Amino acid sequence: MVKTPVHLGTQYEEKSSQSMNRVTGQMMKKTVTVEKPIIGIMNNVRQVESNHETLVNINTGKIIDVTKRAELHGTNPL
Repeated sequence: MVKTPVHLGTQYEEKSSQSMNRVTGQMMKKTVTVEKPIIGIMNNVRQVESNHETLVNINTGKIIDVTKRAELHGTNPL
């Protein structure tokens, strides 16, 4: 399963603040808009193939190790 982040939309948030100028006595209003992305996770199911081959000896039922060096039986070492 592959998890992918997905942008679903945008959330807008407004914050207002008021302050008063003490010299003039005027009220100042400031509005700040913040955009936040809405993110979800999408689960994608993918089929995985693995090409594994195992060699098995039919007589003994044991797995054949192909990384071992070949042994020659019945020969004299030089």
